[in-house]
Amino acid sequence: MARAPSDEAARTRAVFDGMVRAVEAHDLYRARKHVIIAVAVFLVTWLEQAAWLLAVAPLNAAIDYHFVKRMRRLARAEAVGPGDVRIALAHHGLTQAALAAFACWIASDGSYQMQLAALLILAGMGIHAVTVDAHSARMIAVDVAVVAVSMQIVVYVGSDWTTTVERAFLHIGLGAVAVFLAQCAQQAALINRRLRDVSSRLRRAQRSDIVGQMAGGIAHDFNNLLTVMRGNLDLLREVPEAERPALMAQIEEAAVRGSELVARLNQAGRADGAAASQPQPLNAALDRFERMARRTLPANVRLTIERRDAGEQPVRDPMQLELALLNLTMNARDAVAGRGGRILVRAKDLGGDGLRLTVEDDGIGMTPEVLARATDAYETTKPVGKGTGLGLSMVADFVAEMDGSLGIDSAPGAGTRVEIVLPPAYGTGAVPLRPATNPVGAARPR
Repeated sequence: MARAPSDEAARTRAVFDGMVRAVEAHDLYRARKHVIIAVAVFLVTWLEQAAWLLAVAPLNAAIDYHFVKRMRRLARAEAVGPGDVRIALAHHGLTQAALAAFACWIASDGSYQMQLAALLILAGMGIHAVTVDAHSARMIAVDVAVVAVSMQIVVYVGSDWTTTVERAFLHIGLGAVAVFLAQCAQQAALINRRLRDVSSRLRRAQRSDIVGQMAGGIAHDFNNLLTVMRGNLDLLREVPEAERPALMAQIEEAAVRGSELVARLNQAGRADGAAASQPQPLNAALDRFERMARRTLPANVRLTIERRDAGEQPVRDPMQLELALLNLTMNARDAVAGRGGRILVRAKDLGGDGLRLTVEDDGIGMTPEVLARATDAYETTKPVGKGTGLGLSMVADFVAEMDGSLGIDSAPGAGTRVEIVLPPAYGTGAVPLRPATNPVGAARPR
């Protein structure tokens, strides 16, 4: 039964992708290979006293690099046809045949030494086939065919030093070597294919794990957003009608944040990572965070936001930043719950070094043992139903995703100070930040 055109195109693309992987693997030592070939050609030229042989090395390198250039050009093409694959395989075969032809020529000297040198060159080509070109079943088949035929030619043209019986045994023995090489090449291609399948399943499993972790984190963030919404709904029943539109706007804003969280989870299910929201000025993100946080805190908790040094530098993912600050604020609220206290949020523009955000409370603080596990997922000292242990873990993940650094300073009875340093963001990119200088638990002046 004939294959559908789409199936044929997919099969052709899969064959071509294997060839691209082989070329990329070869890139790791391509230059060194051609240096070794050049040295071998120079030695043979010196022994044979034939200066024209020096052209073999640059010719082989030119054919090889032209093949690589063609493969990279085809890799950028939207579609690759069967004809493109056949031409690429022929080009690869020409590259291998050029070196094999050199081996056959030096064997024609008829001496034992030159025949041995030729067979060593072909053995190197066989090892190359079993290792690097195992990414492509087509390329490895071409390699084995070239090596197998060339070995027989080397015996035929270079065995003047042998008897007829010895030459026959050489033909048979090298034929067996070719069969063995073909079996090794087949197994190498099979192992390589299975490794790709395992890697693909592992990536899918990791993606599922990421989605599961995000689902737990999103449930945690949803709880914070619902707290904001519930607080504003309770106030709607008590405040005058003139103040209700502002409360309704905050409820709507929390609902929008919830829909963005669902969109982020959906994106993570389709790809390896979630899409970030568009960069916005820090002050705009702080405004939205403040509106959500103030209605959430009890009356005996005082929230202060210092932003005089915040500037207008944009942040790469404002939604995640707002949720990170909300997580830290909810943790601080729980730390000062009961007796009341203060929470200080400070923002500072570091210019070329990015942004520094600090959330500080005068609550109960953490012991060294708790502090050491503070950013571990599902680690919490709160009673069952009062916390998920995901707040600081999600903040740490966000900071790592932004290439920033996170520092936590806390002690029993002395409160907690969390400091986030984010790299500068312009457009959708960011300047890489120097290594973190304030890791979790590092002591800093209060």
